[in-house]
Amino acid sequence: MNELEIRQKIEKLLENSTFDLTEFSYDPLIFGNLSAVIYNDTKAYQFSTDRGEIWCNRELIYPNNYHVKGQEDTPVYLMKAIQKLLDDKKIALEQCSETTRTILDKLSDLIELDKVLMSADIRESKKGPIRFESVILDKENHIKFVVYEDGDIWTSFLFNEKYYYALNYESDQEVIDEAVLAFRNVYSYPIKYVLVYKGNKLMKQTLYIDKGKQWEWIGVQYFVLKRLVNPFAKTVTEEILYNFSKNKVKK
Repeated sequence: MNELEIRQKIEKLLENSTFDLTEFSYDPLIFGNLSAVIYNDTKAYQFSTDRGEIWCNRELIYPNNYHVKGQEDTPVYLMKAIQKLLDDKKIALEQCSETTRTILDKLSDLIELDKVLMSADIRESKKGPIRFESVILDKENHIKFVVYEDGDIWTSFLFNEKYYYALNYESDQEVIDEAVLAFRNVYSYPIKYVLVYKGNKLMKQTLYIDKGKQWEWIGVQYFVLKRLVNPFAKTVTEEILYNFSKNKVKK
């Protein structure tokens, strides 16, 4: 398999998981060594091969005694290691925390529960190990959230992200209600995604939501400083209208 084929197979493995492939490299000149980083918005796992050995975050997963001379089996065992991790982290609804189940229940009239992707893991923090649950409602449009056992919740859709810190609220229920409201807005009202280019450079992207009166600004992201852009380049604006309540996108 060449580099593109291996990458595509790994990406295929990740389609129905909470993970994305964020880095990938293949060196055909140095023992065909491979490196792949998969990430679920909270924790990264770096897989690598070295003369047939398969490693993940410095832990040996497969020694090279599986290798059969003349066979290209290292990529196969790399994908087996990735698949095992995905299986280990995947959880079902009945394994979720009460917070995650509550959020999904409050959104059940707007989402397709059978298509929700979920996983659970542990990450290190200043307070010590903390369990978290990653939940993806719509992978293509980055509609997802993470629930932390300390009560914090992180939400995301398109490029908009928000962190709800439990310490800022009177109760855990208020944190949940804020996260639910964010997603009910996303699934109930039209959203306009505006991209501004100067020449071929993306300058900024902005999100607006229409709750029936006018387009309200809900997020912006800048990319290039104006002084680094050709002032004579043509400015082009692109608008994309999303209507997640009808499960379709209009351009």
